[in-house]
Amino acid sequence: MDISAEIKKLNDNEQLMSVFSHAMSVMHYDGATAAPKMSYIDRSKSLGLLSTYSYDILLNKENKENIKFLMDNRDLLTPSDKKRVELLQENIDKIEGIPLEEYAEYRALISESEAVWKDSKAKNDFKSFMPYIDKIIDIKKKFAAYFDPNKHPYDFYLNEYERGSDRDSFDNFFETIKARLVPLISEISDCPVPDTSFLQGNFPIDKQRRLSEILMEFLNIDTSRCVLGETEHPFTSHLSRNDCRVTTHYYEDNFTSSFYSVIHECGHALYDMGIKEEYYNSILGSGTSMGVHESQSRFYENIVGRSLPFCEYILPLLSNLFPQFDNITPNELYRAVNVAQPSLIRINADELTYSMHILIRYELEKMLFENEITAVDLPELWNNKYREYLGIDVPNDSVGVLQDTHWGGGMFGYFPSYSLGSAYSAQIFHFLNKDLNFAALVSSGDIRPVYEWLRDRIYIFGREKDPSEIIRICCNEEFNPTYYTDYLNNKFRSLYNI
Repeated sequence: MDISAEIKKLNDNEQLMSVFSHAMSVMHYDGATAAPKMSYIDRSKSLGLLSTYSYDILLNKENKENIKFLMDNRDLLTPSDKKRVELLQENIDKIEGIPLEEYAEYRALISESEAVWKDSKAKNDFKSFMPYIDKIIDIKKKFAAYFDPNKHPYDFYLNEYERGSDRDSFDNFFETIKARLVPLISEISDCPVPDTSFLQGNFPIDKQRRLSEILMEFLNIDTSRCVLGETEHPFTSHLSRNDCRVTTHYYEDNFTSSFYSVIHECGHALYDMGIKEEYYNSILGSGTSMGVHESQSRFYENIVGRSLPFCEYILPLLSNLFPQFDNITPNELYRAVNVAQPSLIRINADELTYSMHILIRYELEKMLFENEITAVDLPELWNNKYREYLGIDVPNDSVGVLQDTHWGGGMFGYFPSYSLGSAYSAQIFHFLNKDLNFAALVSSGDIRPVYEWLRDRIYIFGREKDPSEIIRICCNEEFNPTYYTDYLNNKFRSLYNI
């Protein structure tokens, strides 16, 4: 066989799979933003059929022979072709590794579990949801053993979301966070709370929409390739190289919710739109991991959007739209948007306390997979850990162990990537700030050089580079969580004068 001819076959197959992926992504986005309520009935059938066709392309005999030939000759391929062949072979192995009947039963269980979770959360009824967690854990362990019986199942799923990670790496990461941040959170709990009264009141939605346009312009979002929509829960959908959709939700009485969700989601969009053009329509045409993708949304949301230079830049623009900001100083705005206060709900947590929410979930997931506990133990342990790490009492399970959709959806191993993303962003920022005058660029409103620095070291590679390689490219050293804990200690000790 001729390698160049086989690469062309690979390109043609990936192009065809990307067509199905594009169509499914458009339908998902439409369903979340604009479609009528009952449209899900026909849409789900169409999505199921498109998904089947896409898998048939990947798993047909000719395509598998093509990928096997290229795998056998991968040392003769370019680095990018070698990587995508390896990733495609991994996908084939994962799909074929689970008996079809068992996978169908699992998907049916997840569908039921998600519905029961939603109802249980509304009724504060953990007992009804509890059996589903144990069933899901048992099946996840079984599936992990199909792929690698010698690998601990939780290590398998941690690596699924963050390539190269396992319990040891996350244990070290969270031990550093716990040692450095729990005492700081305790100290701050005794400090006076900064004034946030000017963030309350009425913020007309039409003016918030105008503010979103201002933010997207500041972030150098190419609006010929990216559009902002509205939905119940903000998300970003990367449909193709020239079609990225970000969404937000506006609340008239909560200005900061949409303000920061737009910045956060635009961080994801900048990553997606910065990938090398030739990687689109291939398996390399997305972010390298959940953690690295989250590092970019949190970089823009927190390191840029909650910085004093940004407050200096944005305050006059806020005053033009909302009278609440007329007599506010940049420092007052900076203190208000960085209030650190333990809270019950993860998605509402501030920059400092957020990782404590993730630490709690990680410790409980690990205990489940190590057979130390079962689902019946979760509420009590959850409540104890919230008291230990955040100093707050959980009044009921709806705002406690039932608050997240992840476990009902079988997404064990996902949570740690959120904190890892924050830590990546702090380390990346440390080295970016050595090359650029970050404060001057942000306060002037010209952050194009910041984007270009990140693009050239992270975005362009798509999935060609693993997370550890991306960190080395950005920082010329391995990942080190002390950059994150130092960043938070320096920032919040200065904010609270401690």
